[in-house]
Amino acid sequence: MTSSPAEGSLHVRFAVEQGRFSRVSITNDRPLRASAVLAGRPAADLPRLVSQLFSVCRIAQGVASLGAVEQALCIAVDPVQQMARDALMTGEMLIDHATRACLDWTGMTGQPPAIAPLRRIRRALADLPSVLFPDGDWTRPGGGRLCPDMSVLGPRLAEAVEAFGDILPADPGAMTPPPGDPGLAGCLADYIRSRELEGFGAFAVKPMPDLPSDRLMDRFEQDDGLFPERPDWDGDHPLTGPLARRWEDGAVHAVCRDHGAGLMAHLVASTREMADGLALLGALPDLAGLPPVEGGRKDGGLGIGVVEAVRGRLIHRVGIRDGVVTHLDIVAPTEWNFHPQGPLVSGLTGAPSGADPLARIRLLVSALDPCVAVRISPL
Repeated sequence: MTSSPAEGSLHVRFAVEQGRFSRVSITNDRPLRASAVLAGRPAADLPRLVSQLFSVCRIAQGVASLGAVEQALCIAVDPVQQMARDALMTGEMLIDHATRACLDWTGMTGQPPAIAPLRRIRRALADLPSVLFPDGDWTRPGGGRLCPDMSVLGPRLAEAVEAFGDILPADPGAMTPPPGDPGLAGCLADYIRSRELEGFGAFAVKPMPDLPSDRLMDRFEQDDGLFPERPDWDGDHPLTGPLARRWEDGAVHAVCRDHGAGLMAHLVASTREMADGLALLGALPDLAGLPPVEGGRKDGGLGIGVVEAVRGRLIHRVGIRDGVVTHLDIVAPTEWNFHPQGPLVSGLTGAPSGADPLARIRLLVSALDPCVAVRISPL
């Protein structure tokens, strides 16, 4: 995962003793207070501005901000509008998964980047917001003018499904990609099996539980505002992302039973999520155009917006007074998974380091998929 210098980076350092990772530390220099620049802006503009501020998961960021603003202002949202937002996030999720598969997975297994299928997937899905919301107003609190061009959407989805054939296993119902499967997922599975790394990085932490809005509000008020920087939940540092979302999936459960929640479980969860995402978009009904909700019942308050971005749980808390943003707090998936006591550290500490410790760490970092660049070096 690459990022611009303005988005910061993570630095993972490690020590090895007697063939195992004995110590792992993470330094996070991400600008976690960057959202402070949005204070003083009109609340109605916040979701649009947030989606422009972040280059990674910009749609998920915008939808989380929409949820927070709408809760703060008591703006009702029609279920069809929410369905359209879910479709936008699914399209973004599929592009991100495809990017990791076509660039990261190929690099780790010694293959050239799979540029052709990635281009097709991006071409098919990148402008999904304009296909569903032709006025470009999907970030409007209450909903934009939803008027999808289904004649465009159908062929786009067909192209995406065909291009994903180069990534996903030939048998999408298989518990794991079978040996020798030609897809990129199959190649990575073979790489993991050949090195007996199916359970590498299995962690002792729990998957992310439900986070009720009222408890989240209380949590933001604790720890002198440190929750966005080093989040925990009831003292735990849970996993978030595809594996946490697919924790009860039969295929994922079988892999975890046999190998633990390690590299193969992460891979299977990602492939299942891609297949289900394509199915969700393929079953999208002809979303009827609805008039946006006009205004809200309040001009201020506190609101929480929670969404599942591709990398995991994303939380926005916004404060609004007289229609103006007073503050915006964001807890991103990276701060959960790369917490100093979180899934990466838990999965590495005590694990066998092998002949190439850096390569093993890169595999697990890629599986957890941070939203910024990561440097890895010995302590």
